[in-house]
Amino acid sequence: MKDSLLVREGGVARIFGTLLMNVDASDIADETVKQVLHDPRRAGKEFGQFLRNGCRVVQEVRGYSPFMRVQLGVDPKSGDEMLDQITSLGMKLANDFAMLLAPKWFAVEPQPSEADLVRATLADIGFVRAATYVEVCERIHQLGGSLCPSETGLRVRIAYQNQPMNETLYIMSSSNLHHSSSVCLHVIFYVSRDLHGRWVGVKTFGDTEKLLPKHEIVFVRGNSQQAATV
Repeated sequence: MKDSLLVREGGVARIFGTLLMNVDASDIADETVKQVLHDPRRAGKEFGQFLRNGCRVVQEVRGYSPFMRVQLGVDPKSGDEMLDQITSLGMKLANDFAMLLAPKWFAVEPQPSEADLVRATLADIGFVRAATYVEVCERIHQLGGSLCPSETGLRVRIAYQNQPMNETLYIMSSSNLHHSSSVCLHVIFYVSRDLHGRWVGVKTFGDTEKLLPKHEIVFVRGNSQQAATV
């Protein structure tokens, strides 16, 4: 991030700044032509800035908002117990237990710790087009954030009981499911609420499947995961 600035609006901290991104020329060609026709003076100025930045695009990042602090590796200390608590609270599972707790992508932290989570739409962190799971993860790291431990999705579902209607949050984690040596599906939890209830589930992303700029994600602020005080 370049020239990042932490400000407070209405008591809510947000990170603002810009990113210097490597962009294929074809990605900006159409927009450049439109801008030259509409405002050639401004187009020339921005092209000069593009050259001074080493032919990299300065991409605006609106920021991300604090979401919640979660405790990891604490009671309930197993996935089965977490799912039992979720259903006892009247919330629903979008997948069966075996799918949600497959050991290939699910694990509970061995020691108690806590992490500060933030939330943002893809548009908030600079995407103007749909992006793959890998591209979103790269952007999170560029912003100084990190991916969530795999148990975070269930912890969020338990804690986030007042989720607004028609909201879906994708919990970005580093979990992978390998079907073969040539295929890798990225598996992440999501939490949602609709007319039928409050849900937790897992969604898989292949190498070409994409999230949209309107989709909202959750990740860990900086390296905020730390040992919990007990």
